[in-house]
Amino acid sequence: MGDITYRLSGSLANYQTRRLNETVIKRDLIAKHVEIVTREDYPFWFRQRILCYGSNAQVLTPDWFVEEIRKEYQKGNRNYGKKFVFLKGYREQGI
Repeated sequence: MGDITYRLSGSLANYQTRRLNETVIKRDLIAKHVEIVTREDYPFWFRQRILCYGSNAQVLTPDWFVEEIRKEYQKGNRNYGKKFVFLKGYREQGI
């Protein structure tokens, strides 16, 4: 897969790398963010990890991976744009 650059902010601004494949390239405690470059072999696992950080994470490069994460958030956002009614353990799209 190659190198990925990402930014952690807010409560994750003080993140300390624990993985050998990660390097902090910029830390701005005033703006409350840290930028990290990582070399990843398996995009699936990195994707899972970055998504769990929610709004405190932003993938910066490569562009194709930024787009993949953006699409994933769009899909999730659509799930919360719908209202659901729960009846007898079944989920039905409702009012």
